[in-house]
Formats: sequence, structure tokens, C-alpha cells
Amino acid sequence: MTTAFLMMMCGDVLAQNLEKHEMEKHMFQKLEAEEETNWRNSNVRRRVSLRRYRTNLPKHSRDDDRYGGKLLHEKGTIIYPSDKVDENLLNIYLDKLKNSLQRVKKHIYDDVDPVRTASMAAWAGIVHTPGMMMLYKVMGKIFPIQNTFILFLKLAATCVYSVPNNAAFFVYGTCVHHTVEWYDKVELARAEFDERTKNTEIKHLKLVLPQFDIEGMIDKARRKIDSELFGTVVNSAKLWVPFHFFNFTVIPVHLRPIAISATSLVWNCYLSLVQHRDIVCKDGEGQQNLQQK
Repeated sequence: MTTAFLMMMCGDVLAQNLEKHEMEKHMFQKLEAEEETNWRNSNVRRRVSLRRYRTNLPKHSRDDDRYGGKLLHEKGTIIYPSDKVDENLLNIYLDKLKNSLQRVKKHIYDDVDPVRTASMAAWAGIVHTPGMMMLYKVMGKIFPIQNTFILFLKLAATCVYSVPNNAAFFVYGTCVHHTVEWYDKVELARAEFDERTKNTEIKHLKLVLPQFDIEGMIDKARRKIDSELFGTVVNSAKLWVPFHFFNFTVIPVHLRPIAISATSLVWNCYLSLVQHRDIVCKDGEGQQNLQQK
């Protein structure tokens, strides 16, 4: 059970960092594209680089090569005499870089959603792992003989079991996040009510809390299953069927737990990404975001 908790928690944290990395990547690509467009449309097409800050201006001598009002360094670097910068600019840049690196080291832990990670770990330790252990125990009683044919039967039974198991996972995750979303709205309504009544003499205001939308939660779960279940079951079969066959036929016995743990980490990361990504509506309404932090 402890291993299941740890593997799911690590997989979910990895998934959250992958999502953040992709968001930052798209953001920086957009900014770079805008800067490139502005640079191409500008009248002065010269860029400032750190290399020019670090290059000392050559002294005037008889060997100086002059071309077009520029000084040509002996190593081939073009130096613009008018481009003089403050001496403290490099130190300011290094301080900014140091602060950025410190923020990068902290964001891995600061930006992790504990509710999301706890819900994934609870699923793995309370539902998924006991269910798989019970399944293997039942199959061990039904198929006491161990051979290649029996192994394929067990893998087929596991694939069949993955259909209701993954469906229950999507329902569970959607219901948890819908509940968290409702709780956040309740806390926000209370905070706004306290703020409005804090510095006023009006006493007849009444606190109205948002109602828990059960029908909306069921609709979200249904759409999540319709959108993700088939692909998840197919990908599960593509990963686990060949892996288990290879694991029980080639990998030594003492290395099998390590192989299963490593593969489970990758699969848990995939499950977390699938559960928390947006659903593209087929009716053209746009995207229905089921992810709630």
C-alpha cells in the first residue's frame, strides 16, 4: 500500500510539473514570436547581447581597422563605440539570474496542488491497489498452473478489468474536483460577504452560498468517460500487456518489483495528465475545463 501511495504521488507531481513546463513553454514561444515580429518591423535591427557587454573596446592604434564608422576587433567582433553600458549592468543581470534560479528551485514544491496529489494517492492506495490484489488473488485460484497460455489469459482478464476500473477512476477524479470547486466558491462567497459587511453599518445583508450542483457533476463525469475512457483502456493494453509478458518471461525475479515500480510511475503520470486535461466538446461549444486546482 505504501508503495502505491508513493508511486501515485510521485507520478502526479511529475505530471503537474510537466503541465507547468508546457504552459511556460507556450508562453515563452508566444513572447519570442512577438519580440521577433517587433524586431523585424523596427527601423533599427540591432540586438544587444551579453557578449557585447563583456567585450572591451579596443584602443585606438595604427592597426585599427575602420569600416563604416565601426571598430573591427582583431577577433572579428564588431564593436559599436556608441554602445556604452553602465558598469553595474552585468551585476544587475547576474543578480536577476540568481533570483530566477532560486524561484525555479522553489516552484517545484510551491506550485504542487496538494488536493490533487492527495486525491490521486487516495485512489491508488484505497481503491486501485486493493482491487488489483484481489483480482490477482482470484486469478491465482482459478489458474493455479503457470504457463504461457495462462499468462495470456491473466493479461486478457486484466484488460477487461481495466474498463470498469478506469471508468471508476474518471468518475472519482471528476467528483473530487467538482467538490473542491464548489468548496472554493463557498469560501470565496464567505470572504466577499465578510469584506462587504466589515466596514459598513448595513446589517440586513444575507449570506447566500452556492448550491452543490449534483447534476452538473454527473454530466462532467459522463463527458469525461465518453472522452477519455476508450483511449485510456487502449493505451493501458499497449503498455501493460507487453510489459507484463516481458516482465514475467525475461526479467529476473529480483528485478521485477523495480521494473513494475518504474513503469507504474510513468503510467500514474499519464493518468494524472489525462484526468486533469481539458475536454474538447463535439458540439462546437469550445472546451469544458474539468481541471480544478
